[in-house]
Amino acid sequence: MVKPGLHTFELGVRPLTKGYRFVALGGNRYILEKGKILVSLRSDPNQTVVDELVPYDGQYISAEAAKEKAATQAQATKKAFTQKQAIDMPRIRKVGAEVCLNATTPQGDVREHGYVETVVDNKIEIRLDRGIQGDHEIWDFPDSWFLCGHN
Repeated sequence: MVKPGLHTFELGVRPLTKGYRFVALGGNRYILEKGKILVSLRSDPNQTVVDELVPYDGQYISAEAAKEKAATQAQATKKAFTQKQAIDMPRIRKVGAEVCLNATTPQGDVREHGYVETVVDNKIEIRLDRGIQGDHEIWDFPDSWFLCGHN
């Protein structure tokens, strides 16, 4: 049983173990499980779970709040990438520019790497550097690509 208020707990006994914080509210029962804390009302004999706390940035918060924070962070990251890409677009469209593309495939995330060979209208020809597989040339829209080292 914990008293209402801010609590910090550590998992394990090693000095490198990270501590997590959560705020306990009066009248709740907290059940610690791997990777989450289940919350039920102490007055409920069936211990029906009314909330689930998950780790986020060093503390446990509700799963719904964690999803909202992650979505907000993803949106901010995408906006920053788009702004940076708009600034870099003249350099991306320059012959010889080293460009990269992050792509998701059924096998997982992949980063394509190549060099701009030709610029025609609104497309660029990119010589992909695929190491052992050898070089491969493609045509694509430049707004899908970014300058390597600038993502």
